[in-house]
Amino acid sequence: MSENPADNDCASRALKQVEFYFSDSNLPFDKFLWSQHIACTENWVPIKIIASFKNMRQFRDLGLVWLADVLRTSESLLEVDPRGENVRRKTPVVETDICERSAYLEGFGEEESEGLFDQIHQFFTRYGTVLSLRLLRTPERKFKGAVLCEFANKDSVRMLMRRNPRWNDEPLLVMQKDEYVFDQRRFERRPHCGSNERAAYRAVGAGQDLNGFNAFREIALEKKLKATSQSDEEKALRQVEYCFSDAYLPYNPFIWHLRLERQGYWVPIKRIASLKCMREFELRSHYWLAKVLRESKELLEVDERGECVRRATPMTGLQGQMRRTVYAKGFGIETDELYSELYTYFSQQGEVIAVDMRRAENGAFKGSVYCEFSSVHSVDTILARTPPLTWRKERLLIMPKEDYCRMKILSYEIDSQTKLEDFAWSEKIAIPDRRFLSAFQR
Repeated sequence: MSENPADNDCASRALKQVEFYFSDSNLPFDKFLWSQHIACTENWVPIKIIASFKNMRQFRDLGLVWLADVLRTSESLLEVDPRGENVRRKTPVVETDICERSAYLEGFGEEESEGLFDQIHQFFTRYGTVLSLRLLRTPERKFKGAVLCEFANKDSVRMLMRRNPRWNDEPLLVMQKDEYVFDQRRFERRPHCGSNERAAYRAVGAGQDLNGFNAFREIALEKKLKATSQSDEEKALRQVEYCFSDAYLPYNPFIWHLRLERQGYWVPIKRIASLKCMREFELRSHYWLAKVLRESKELLEVDERGECVRRATPMTGLQGQMRRTVYAKGFGIETDELYSELYTYFSQQGEVIAVDMRRAENGAFKGSVYCEFSSVHSVDTILARTPPLTWRKERLLIMPKEDYCRMKILSYEIDSQTKLEDFAWSEKIAIPDRRFLSAFQR
């Protein structure tokens, strides 16, 4: 640094200005500078851009090399790259409660000279370290006679308010920044203050610039969108895996026949994306869905072109499912433990694949179940039991699932193709087992 006091003063002012640009008080609320800050993964900002700012023009004749040397003297906030071309913060930006360390003051009159900012800044230094000083202006850039001053700590604000400061022997209106921003009565007492101006004041009060930019809010929004995107991916994958699962695919004629249309059981991803259950992802492209489906660990696989999907493993236990399943009725009222009790109960008769508690349209338990075993032998054993199975000393009504379905079809006179398909879906009859339904179709 030069020994010339004038040069030292010039360097001090330049450093102070740039440190303000990169401070917690300004950087997160300066949309342009923040965009430069995040443009580089290492957060370097070209010094030539900093030098182009309005308040830095007074140092333009001194050159970029001089400015780089000045910025290297920053003790804790800034660092300059080895080539002297870029500058950045040494530490991450920290979100703090600016309002409690800031004060609003009104009564500074008109801006009669270019040195007003320095005069007001010097005025506030008697109360503590000033981190930020903003002269509030109209959209036409006319000074309003009011400022927002941010101190290093809230004690300075308290001292300022206790001492009833004056400017040119005239008392100043002083209040904490949050009081100024959120006191609606103040705006009611100023009917000339329009809605746009009120919004601008609130923006400043919230720690933002007049455009309302707030990097912390943007970061939070980005995280939320990322979480939402991840959530969408998980939901979409889970939904498609369910559509291709043993519990759904063999009972849904539309998807079942889709997989039969192409060799290798490939299903167009566009057709999957058009399903009603996938409508919440309709704004996503099928390329996005293909990428999501490739994350399936075991169940699904996507072709090389990302156009079709299919099961990666064969379905299990479809053929003869009806024959391995019994209908049983007489289980009374549902309790929290009923499902586990039923599973244990039927497991005494053979290896259980699934116990399906049958329900009405309103979700109420009907008192009956379908129990699928791993072998037909278990079904034959149950049907041949003497005495028949009981539940809590009451005899159960038990029959093969196919016999029960035949009885229902005849009693309800279900004879159209549409009604038969609806019935098969409601009773979870696997498509390979639906051949017997054709005997009832008119």
